[in-house]
Amino acid sequence: MDAGIFSRQPADATINPVIPSGGELLVLGLVGTTVVPCNLLLASGISKGQTIPMMRVGLIISILLGGLITGAILVAGTAIHDFSSFSVLITEFKTQAGKGASLALAIGLFAAGFSSTITAPYASSIIAATVYGVKQEKKLRVVRVAVLMTCFMIGIMGLRPIKVILAVQVLNGFMLPLLVIFMILIVSDPILIPERFRHGWYYNVLLMVVLAAVLLISLSNVDKAIISGFSTNSSGHLLIVYGLTSRIVISVAGLVFLRERK
Repeated sequence: MDAGIFSRQPADATINPVIPSGGELLVLGLVGTTVVPCNLLLASGISKGQTIPMMRVGLIISILLGGLITGAILVAGTAIHDFSSFSVLITEFKTQAGKGASLALAIGLFAAGFSSTITAPYASSIIAATVYGVKQEKKLRVVRVAVLMTCFMIGIMGLRPIKVILAVQVLNGFMLPLLVIFMILIVSDPILIPERFRHGWYYNVLLMVVLAAVLLISLSNVDKAIISGFSTNSSGHLLIVYGLTSRIVISVAGLVFLRERK
């Protein structure tokens, strides 16, 4: 495979990123599909019997791989001018990067579908077991089969649920700040977490920085989508986003500080 796909000068946009008009929700969807909130819950569901260092290693590897895959998709996307169908996409890749690109695309699509086929039914059974108290293996197997068959039927019917998938990923990106706030409050709860296991002040500061970054990404992209969709005036919107982010971060930091003082 030649280096044609990497000669589209993506470096300028990497240093000075620009979100095209109408692409705000797509950016939020990329965030949602990279840091998938349900994966954090899935990891906690399958981590029984593991030590904390083992859990951290697994999370670090999965997060780094997920970020690497998203970055590769973004770089490859700089060479694509049309995505009306997968056949057109394959033709674009062949033109830009040679015949090997179509094979790489096929492997990537298969890997994405295969991994989702494994994780989605399993995550659904974990939710059924933890939220609804389902303990019998037969009932959990029914949940897995039902989820798997739903996806299978959509596939064989030839439906194109791309808009639905994008909407779900956007929702993931929108829910991510809520999950971050929830997790911060949980790990700082003196009733649930003994003092010797709670984070020090420097970890709490780092958590607030992460929360601020996630809130800014989520709120700014939602705000831009509203401006683009309703053609409203963007004057003052940035100050509202910054103000709302600051207020939420200060409120969460205040709750954590009060808990630490108890």
